[in-house]
Amino acid sequence: ERTILTLLESTMGGLDWEVVYKLIEPLGLVYILAFIFYIAFFNFAVVNILTGIFVENAMKLCRPEKHEMVVEEAAQHEEDMRELRRVMQMMDSDGDGVITMDEFVLFAQRNDVARGFAA
Repeated sequence: ERTILTLLESTMGGLDWEVVYKLIEPLGLVYILAFIFYIAFFNFAVVNILTGIFVENAMKLCRPEKHEMVVEEAAQHEEDMRELRRVMQMMDSDGDGVITMDEFVLFAQRNDVARGFAA
């Protein structure tokens, strides 16, 4: 019972593990190595668990929610459609709702449009 409490105190900072090391040193190398392994393993495990929790929470905060992604995609789609309608209206020079080949070629020959195609 006292041994478990001593190990717990050694790993949780309640007792300096060097004090425990000096107490078990006369027992021999096997006990010393077992104690050092326990301290190292416990600290490594705790650090890994805490790091895992921190990283998982950070990833949750960074990842956009599905609803947000759907809303953003819908907004981008609407913006793309508005831009496409604007370009189509610019192409339809006579305003009849139909883009002829002549209207398309004339539109494509404009300097600002030719620069856009080159980019």
